[in-house]
Amino acid sequence: MEFDTLQVRFGEIAHVVSSNFQKLPGSAMLARYIQSSYQNDPVRSAIELILVLFFIRYLMSPSYSTHKQNFVKLREGEIEELIDEWTPEPLVADQTLIEEIENEKLPVIVGPTGPKVKLSNGRTAINLASYNFYNFNANDQIKEKAIQTLRTYGVGPCGPPQFYGTQDVHEKAEADISSFLGTEACIVYAQTFSTVSSVIPSFCKRGDVIIADAAANYSIRKGLQISRSNIRWFKHGDMGDLEKVMKSVVNEQAKSGKLTRRFVVTEGLFETTGDVTDLPRLVELKEKYKFRIILDETWSFGVLGRTGRGLTEAQNVDPQQVDMIIGSLSGPLCAGGGFCAGSKDVIVHQRITSSAYTYSAALPAMLAMTASESVKLLQSNPDVLVQCRENIRALRAQLDPRSDWVVCTSSLDNPILLLALKPEVIKARRLTVDDQEKILMECVEESLANGVMITRLKTRPYANAMGAKDGDWALQPSLKVVQCWAKLWIDFTHSSCALLSPNFTASTRPSIQIEQFVVNLFLARFATEMPRLLSTALSLRRDPRLLKIPPYISAFCIAIGVVWLLLLPLDDYSRRTYVSENALLPGQVHTYFGGSEQSIFRAFRHEVDSLASKNNFESVAFPSWRDDFRSTQKANTETRVNDKLESILTGFGVKVGRQNYTYHSAGEIYSGENVYGILQAPRGDATEAIVLVAAWKSIDEQLNRNGVALVLTLARYFKRWSLWSKDIILLLPPDSTTGTQAWVDAYHDAHDSKYIAPLPLKSGALQGALAIDYPFEHRYHELHIIYDGTNGQLPNLDLINSIVNIAGGQMGIETTVQQMAGHTDSYQDRLQTMLRGMLYQGLGYPTGPHSSFIPYHVDAITLQPAGEGWHDEMAMGRAVEGSFRSLNNLLEHLHQSFFFYLLMQKNRFVSIGTYLPSAMLVAANFTIMAIFLWVKSGQPIAKREATGKPKGDISEGKGVSTTTPSSPPTVERNLLSPLALVATCHSISAIPLFVFNHLGIKVR
Repeated sequence: MEFDTLQVRFGEIAHVVSSNFQKLPGSAMLARYIQSSYQNDPVRSAIELILVLFFIRYLMSPSYSTHKQNFVKLREGEIEELIDEWTPEPLVADQTLIEEIENEKLPVIVGPTGPKVKLSNGRTAINLASYNFYNFNANDQIKEKAIQTLRTYGVGPCGPPQFYGTQDVHEKAEADISSFLGTEACIVYAQTFSTVSSVIPSFCKRGDVIIADAAANYSIRKGLQISRSNIRWFKHGDMGDLEKVMKSVVNEQAKSGKLTRRFVVTEGLFETTGDVTDLPRLVELKEKYKFRIILDETWSFGVLGRTGRGLTEAQNVDPQQVDMIIGSLSGPLCAGGGFCAGSKDVIVHQRITSSAYTYSAALPAMLAMTASESVKLLQSNPDVLVQCRENIRALRAQLDPRSDWVVCTSSLDNPILLLALKPEVIKARRLTVDDQEKILMECVEESLANGVMITRLKTRPYANAMGAKDGDWALQPSLKVVQCWAKLWIDFTHSSCALLSPNFTASTRPSIQIEQFVVNLFLARFATEMPRLLSTALSLRRDPRLLKIPPYISAFCIAIGVVWLLLLPLDDYSRRTYVSENALLPGQVHTYFGGSEQSIFRAFRHEVDSLASKNNFESVAFPSWRDDFRSTQKANTETRVNDKLESILTGFGVKVGRQNYTYHSAGEIYSGENVYGILQAPRGDATEAIVLVAAWKSIDEQLNRNGVALVLTLARYFKRWSLWSKDIILLLPPDSTTGTQAWVDAYHDAHDSKYIAPLPLKSGALQGALAIDYPFEHRYHELHIIYDGTNGQLPNLDLINSIVNIAGGQMGIETTVQQMAGHTDSYQDRLQTMLRGMLYQGLGYPTGPHSSFIPYHVDAITLQPAGEGWHDEMAMGRAVEGSFRSLNNLLEHLHQSFFFYLLMQKNRFVSIGTYLPSAMLVAANFTIMAIFLWVKSGQPIAKREATGKPKGDISEGKGVSTTTPSSPPTVERNLLSPLALVATCHSISAIPLFVFNHLGIKVR
């Protein structure tokens, strides 16, 4: 009965729905479509029904955002506190001392530039510092064209090219340059510097190979860095070394079977050395080894060749044989921007992919017109180049051969003469780079005082751009003397050289007379004051009251040092931590280690427990047995366990290596076998690596079952991802000290081959290491960060800051340092944490597996879960994954943050410039007391009191004459000399203290 009622009810509902559906407009058409579709193609109808149901479910499902995972909602008071504590960093770093001096004395030109310029101080100077080689900026024809263009098109297009920024004058400039060079096409950029730094990454991507000249300029290096390609360097201008590198690249790719793009990047006329490259030989090598050439002619275009077409014309090379020719439209052409010339395919590709072209406003129309007119002038009037070269030869004849302390490194046709200090001068005077900079700066000032304006080759931006992957090329500071204005008369050149030559032909540098004057003044003052000081010192030399002072000074130093130390935990002396290395991006790391990986982890932990119990690993492998039977038993056990580990790692597709070692220390023998695997990065070139360590024996001599299981789980998990740009090394040593030390020593070829076996597999330079010490199975409350290394060495503070940000900020795991669980941020807890750190640094023994890495400048820490709470192995896996993703972002070794510090809690530290004075004051106490005791030991011993028997009396009852033995002779010592020595040493020590304090101020 109930079924019949339900059936009737369902029929009524169907009738109502059908009648309402028929009332809808187009319902009959939709019904026919569904009926015919079901009859003709029922499979399609089923798929469409599934899609409709999925669409309805999607519309009705609640909103979901991945950004709200692990989201912590802050109270209003916490938000205000964070805002109050936030201190913005300066956008630009403070000026160095050299930059401040240079900027103060920088000459300012009033009016237009030309052969002679008027300075802001009212004086007139000969301008040998401008790249206006042909004085095109004073050409009336170019001026008139620029004014007409300005009135027609306005100041600038205010839009990107290929959108509404391209104008007919841009197309005309590209056609004129392409025709002038003899290439198929050309593209014009708005900025000179961004041209080559954008062209390179347009064609070179991750995995490609670039071979670059070691003396490449700053903009080329920026382009190489942006490209993320594999960079190889060849010796500057050495075509033999270039062929050697090319051959090695070809052989490597032939073995690997990978087909990648290969480029050679060099300059036509080098900005940093002034010489030219051997282009015919370069083209020959390009054709032989199948490379593409990117030639930067920023300084050679408009200069070299009969008509200024650059290096291709000067060395008689067909421009079609050079894949990309990059040049500048500023300098001698007196316009702006840059260009890239080549085949049509090369140019079209840049119009779509070049960031400096696509995302920048187009070149102003009047500058494009100026470039076209300048190119026409070079074509129609080649005499300007002939006149310019005559002036160059005249200038070199006056300066280069006659100089006793500088040498010209520029080529004969280069209008920019680079004058560097001769190597023998640098060696004889032991001049550093800063010393050379100061000397050349004085030369620039002296020349300007004589009415000639020159400049220097700026080495600081170039040095700051150098990183770990930039080779060992060192740019030498040089003077720049520019021969400008092709219509100048030769006598004008002689007149300017006559003013410069006294500075360049002297046997010593220009400032030697000033230094000699200062020295003479000091010696005169010294000769006057020294007798008075000596007489005062000699009068105090034997004053007994002087010896009563050192104990009081010592006590005073101790008191001040201790008080200073007790003040360090206060907010006024300590600072909050911050991540200096922007590439780490710890706040933007997303982790995906989830429930499925947790199940795999538990399976591996069961496997580890089975291995340990089956082989009795915990009782056999941990002690250091000295008898042969138990040592053999231990070795057999390790071999069986490591065989299993090798089979597990090999199953993931990880390359596995093993290493045996033996240590003799304090009468004990420590031996074992390390197992490690290398997970090769899909996007890397095996030049960099990160290490994950889990020793079988934890720091507290327990079986590190969870640590080993987590490493195996992460090995399987990391293998699935293709985002890694650095290799990942998985190290499983038998213990936390000797095994790790043996592996790290062998990795850096610093091991004793008699006791430690070499590594069969290696990767690139180690960029960081993370050790896991996780022996227990229960849930934990906090994550303890162990960072103290051997002999007080510490990892870069950025590594600790990243772990704190990732574990605490994203995973919600409480992090602690120095085993200070429940840190309340009170003064007492801060002081206790700081004193513990000082104790561990002072003792200097290794505190975990990470300690073996730090002496090799590999930043490393150990993560140790502690306490009982609610966090499980999944949280630990996410913390390690996030840390590795953050380290994977690094472009070079950690170097921005501090290496000397005292942590008083996880997010507060004291830098070396703040805590060093307290240590120096306490150390001064020992020095003072040592000198005091040394002086006291040299004082004559007071005569003993008479015993009633005069010296030389005959003893009663004996016939032997006895005398009182005299005290041994002593050398009288004075306090003045050692005190003066110590005072001088401590005064010198104030120099690094001043430097450290000022460095700290810059990064606050």
